[in-house]
Amino acid sequence: MNKDISIIPVRKDHIKEIIDILQSVSEYKPSYDQLFDIWKDFSNQSNYYGFVALFNGEVVGYGSIFFVVKIRGGKMGQIDEIATHKDFRMKGISQLILNSLYELAIKEKCYKICLTCKKNYIHFYEKQNFSLEGFHLNKFL
Repeated sequence: MNKDISIIPVRKDHIKEIIDILQSVSEYKPSYDQLFDIWKDFSNQSNYYGFVALFNGEVVGYGSIFFVVKIRGGKMGQIDEIATHKDFRMKGISQLILNSLYELAIKEKCYKICLTCKKNYIHFYEKQNFSLEGFHLNKFL
């Protein structure tokens, strides 16, 4: 199946499908009538990049990364979201997206990349050479 999947930069016409896919990893769901404003705010960020996985022209996965210059110097990539449509899980799509994010981080000369994930995904990321260090806490507003 991997040969039938293409990874491309996110476009405005992908946003509704991406939001639907992200519902599998987050309870936050914006209203569809806000899609234009969401895209405008997202695409105006100069340090944030998203990729979609396409199968037969349909979005089946999404991943994003943003870059931060640290106070001590050096650039870090923060993987923000990786999600795959429920009908396409366990087919290597997240790995393809992760590879694209990793390649972009190398191109951006990052010294490291990091991410936050739920406990049941730790093993997947450890297989991708991520190491578990510390904890990530959230406070929803």
